[in-house]
Amino acid sequence: MQPEMTSRLEPDELETLTSGSAVGGWGNTLTGRLEGAPCPYHNKTTIALAVAEYITRAKQRAGSQKSAYPVLVVGPGIVTGDQNWPKETREVVPGAQAKVIETAARPVPKPAKIGKWLESQGVFVDYEDRFEGMSARQAYREIVKLANTQGRWREKEGFDRQVRQALWQSLRRGANHPPRCRAKAEKPNLLDARIGGYRWLGLGALARDEAHEAEMRRRYSLAQFVSEYRSGQLPAKSVAVMSYETAKLSPGRVPAMTSKLYRITWKEGGVVQTKIIRACTCPTCGGIVSEGYDDDGEALGGEIVTVERAERFIGAKRRYCQAPVEKRIWNPETGLHEITSQDRYGNRLVCGTPLFECTELRREAAARFVQRKARGFFPYLIFDEVHDARAKGTGNGWALSVLTGSSQYAIGLTGTLFGGYCAS
Repeated sequence: MQPEMTSRLEPDELETLTSGSAVGGWGNTLTGRLEGAPCPYHNKTTIALAVAEYITRAKQRAGSQKSAYPVLVVGPGIVTGDQNWPKETREVVPGAQAKVIETAARPVPKPAKIGKWLESQGVFVDYEDRFEGMSARQAYREIVKLANTQGRWREKEGFDRQVRQALWQSLRRGANHPPRCRAKAEKPNLLDARIGGYRWLGLGALARDEAHEAEMRRRYSLAQFVSEYRSGQLPAKSVAVMSYETAKLSPGRVPAMTSKLYRITWKEGGVVQTKIIRACTCPTCGGIVSEGYDDDGEALGGEIVTVERAERFIGAKRRYCQAPVEKRIWNPETGLHEITSQDRYGNRLVCGTPLFECTELRREAAARFVQRKARGFFPYLIFDEVHDARAKGTGNGWALSVLTGSSQYAIGLTGTLFGGYCAS
């Protein structure tokens, strides 16, 4: 028989509870006393869940209708296993239900590939490998030839023209942004490009990738948890469990810059040296992307971002164009717009265009979703193995700071006070 938990805590136990951290393995420092319970009950998971019950009871005694639920648990990937937090939640809190969060929100399924869309329209390609390495024009002519040969698109000439225009647009976009090559293929196949674009408006619902749609349907999202809890589909005592990766990983960044040949000069031993490099440029102002500029607004030769280091430059942090530019600014004293290179404080005006864009990964960090869409929804945050988030410059540290700022109560759990390094 499971021991009954008392609702009254002693002053020293209350002080331990409000200290904001619990350490696994210290059995006699429980927040919430278990009468007659042996030491195996005294672990950090039980402590953290007992704190949720204590907060709920304390609010009820104060006459409040609020509680500590729903609870958000974040930890390493192993915490989402059936034998970890989900199991212990059911054992420690009667009637509680734990849901494992796999993504922040389920994205709209990807549009169907051109090859699959052709099959849905009754156009069958007997040998798809012949489209390998074809240009957009060659692929378009071959598809139209197959469609006419198989007797498709002949009955409705108006609809046929719109479909052809939409297909041509998708093929051109696929040629400009080639899909990944197939296994053992040397060149991309435009049948793997995806449909979509403004030309498809008015042609009915856009066909979706069935495989991607089925995959997204199997993944439980944080947005779904929030919706089900608010609608009453989940019990009052519900716990959302997610991994560090789900909490912190976003689509990621890739460079979004153009490039051009650029000559740099410098003196070495009294001799002028020159070198031509492929420098990154801003897609808006056309200025050279550099980490530093001189007083005249020229890029410093040793700090110019080349194409070879563009990915590392963007991956370090979000970058914006810092090239000096002239802007048209309103002058209230003269009542006219003036072209100037400085603001009213004498600071140099810069372009400010983002030099990055999101990758093709269709995901968002769950911590950012909580910050923007569910702030205050989770009154109580449990951060398991909190020592993994001690560095504020890491993804785990960022997720901890964002989620802590979006919750009323937060507790960190760890059994590793010292990791063997001087920084521990």
